[in-house]
Amino acid sequence: MRSRLIPAAFLLLAVGSAARAQSSQRAPADSSAVDDEPWAGEIAEFIKADRVKFPKPGGVVFVGSSTIRMWPNLARDFPGVNVIQRGFGGSELSDVVYRAPRIVLPYKPRLIVLYAGDNDLANGRTPQDVLKAFQSFVAVVRAALPQTRIAFVSIKPSWARVSLLDKMKATNSLVREYIAGEQGLIYVDAFSRMLSPAGHPRAELLESDSLHMNATGYKLWRYLLTPVVRGERPESPASAASASPASRTSPAPQLTADELAKRRAAQDEKLRTDWADLQKYRAANAQLSPMTDENRVVFMGNSITEGWARYFPAMFPGKPYIGRGISGQTTPQMLVRFRQDVVSLKPRVVVILAGTNDIAGNTGPSTPEMIEDNIASMAEIARANGIRVVLSSILPVYDYPWKPGLQPAQTIIAINKWMKSWAEQHGEVYLDYHSAMADERGGMRDGLASDGVHPTEAGYRVMAPLAERAISEALRPR
Repeated sequence: MRSRLIPAAFLLLAVGSAARAQSSQRAPADSSAVDDEPWAGEIAEFIKADRVKFPKPGGVVFVGSSTIRMWPNLARDFPGVNVIQRGFGGSELSDVVYRAPRIVLPYKPRLIVLYAGDNDLANGRTPQDVLKAFQSFVAVVRAALPQTRIAFVSIKPSWARVSLLDKMKATNSLVREYIAGEQGLIYVDAFSRMLSPAGHPRAELLESDSLHMNATGYKLWRYLLTPVVRGERPESPASAASASPASRTSPAPQLTADELAKRRAAQDEKLRTDWADLQKYRAANAQLSPMTDENRVVFMGNSITEGWARYFPAMFPGKPYIGRGISGQTTPQMLVRFRQDVVSLKPRVVVILAGTNDIAGNTGPSTPEMIEDNIASMAEIARANGIRVVLSSILPVYDYPWKPGLQPAQTIIAINKWMKSWAEQHGEVYLDYHSAMADERGGMRDGLASDGVHPTEAGYRVMAPLAERAISEALRPR
């Protein structure tokens, strides 16, 4: 293994200047540090799996961000193919470039399916930055594996990042034009297939967070990628461009009305059988070691907390902080799972960040009083079990991309005011993210969120020291 990594590391130094041209890249130029945070755990799992059973050469590596990581039945979707799944959530394309010597090149695949660039744009990169990073990835692969083909899956549209649609189109166009002049590169047009005839992201392909794909979305991707994986010629950009809007955006043949109805029925069944998604962290909770550190902290919340958890090792090094966020959840769902996902873990402190999805109406209409009651109930359960409480302000939002027109800014301010008062009356801690992150409209400041709701890494870096101070205050002897 060592002999294979040294040339790749040397190569990275040669091509690194192109990738480093992007501003503020997180990935290190030194390949000895390619497994740094926030993905150390995920990269370590890949290496561990390789030690148990190293994949045979000639397979197909799927690599990229959370869209690849969260593909639930990837290997089964391509039967008879040696599929190697190497997605790591929240990554940018440059992160994939720098980790290729460890999680791509050693497998000597015949094909690499790459999905990345979505997070790059959300974090402020330009379409030109993404193109340069892709060119660096191609250079890294070709230097080591000149016969390996690379399939770039276009950046997908989503309601959560609808404000970035123009940048997505520009990025996809740049990459497609570059691929058209190169041998061994394939452009897979998922973007146009995921738009409605009106040019909007197709909500039926997305999870409740309006960002990640659901089973129907992955079914479409399986349809688009099957000829690529088989080595057949995919639909060319020219033929896709010349097709009518209806033919470009219609579902793949597998996505029938009957199957969509079955999917909705399955979602309805889940709401009846596991409305609060108790299964999500059940296994992880059981695997947690008994608490030996008296300062264990659980962060309870929605997608904002779930997205933040991957940064915990880097932003809170050495701290026993546990993320228990679930995308799309509202306060009544959190209340149902509060004992399992907080109390049973026996933390000293719980940091509650909740309420924004209630205002957006994710599980139906909610009044401010209903939201406040649920937050108070979680806090009271914690207090009854000797857990100190940090109530986090709802982050500023000017408009929800998946539910436009609600004008939530003033409702958020009112609920935050109630939270601060409740914390003061009960001797708990109020954590004010809102004041540090809001603009003059009551929305999120530029650069702190990818879609006006979900924080970027820069947003989380504003939040981290505020959270640390609030936790320290909660841990003070009373």
